[in-house]
Amino acid sequence: MLFRSDALLWGEGLDDLTITGAGRILGTGLSRGGGGRGGATTGTGNKSIALKNCRNVTLRDFSILQGGWFALLATGVDNLTIDGLRIDTNRDGLDIDSCRNVRIANCTVNAPNDDAIVLKSSFALGTPRACENITITNCLVSGFDVGSVLDGTFKRTVERAPDRDGPTGRIKLGTESNGGFKNITISNCVFDRSRGLALETVDGGIIEDVTISNITMRDVSNSVIFLRLGNRARGPEGTAVGMIRRVSISQVVASGVDARYPIIIAGLPDNPIKDVRLSDIRVVSRGGLTLEQAATQPSDLVNTFFLRGPGLAGPREPFAPPRSEEHTSE
Repeated sequence: MLFRSDALLWGEGLDDLTITGAGRILGTGLSRGGGGRGGATTGTGNKSIALKNCRNVTLRDFSILQGGWFALLATGVDNLTIDGLRIDTNRDGLDIDSCRNVRIANCTVNAPNDDAIVLKSSFALGTPRACENITITNCLVSGFDVGSVLDGTFKRTVERAPDRDGPTGRIKLGTESNGGFKNITISNCVFDRSRGLALETVDGGIIEDVTISNITMRDVSNSVIFLRLGNRARGPEGTAVGMIRRVSISQVVASGVDARYPIIIAGLPDNPIKDVRLSDIRVVSRGGLTLEQAATQPSDLVNTFFLRGPGLAGPREPFAPPRSEEHTSE
């Protein structure tokens, strides 16, 4: 992935950097990325802000409209404060990759086509590096039509993201997870018309010491809570399977949840998820799903985008959900 030439604002190896004020970054001409999700064009930018190997960075009080593939991509940035941003974008909102000592607070991120706030620990720095010592608090994430949060109309005309599932707009750890995620707190956040919480390690990293509390969700298009330990193994040959342990999730209230998706905690037969505590969780489904529909699996209720690979595509036993070590998303 190009770094410098494809961002409106970029910085590498900088210390003591602040971007602040009531202005707006308008990324109308930015690409949403490559492949089937935006049609990247050679020489076209795809990020609003990209920072790499920086220290002591503060981003405060501005807004981003249509931020491209990443409204913000921070890679290996330490001592990062993100406060009061308003992002209404056509793909990812805040991507925090292999960063340490990060504070995200008081932000509104609308991202119907992808993740709103996502922590990653990829191999972008050439070595695995944990994303650790992170707090996310007092934020609102959502999946309304692009632009309709900043203009206050909160439109709902677009029903599906590019993967043919409901609007995304969630908070997520993973899927890029070579270095793992450690010492994370997420608290006092609101999810509206989005997917639920996702904690995923599939590239060998460890998720540990995570506390999530005081979360409300409304109109949830898949699982309220999704924990996935897999073995996609996108990293150096011989990398061991990762781990998920010491995770606490409490005081979650969710309503209008898609009846097809329960809370899912999925490890591997020889690599179980360990020491997860759920407490004070209330999930209210929209209902309407019947046992007959579960048995027949009509095409309008089954998203085949996620059923690729051996053992995943039909025909299959309707009451035995397919599972693969490499399957990463939900």
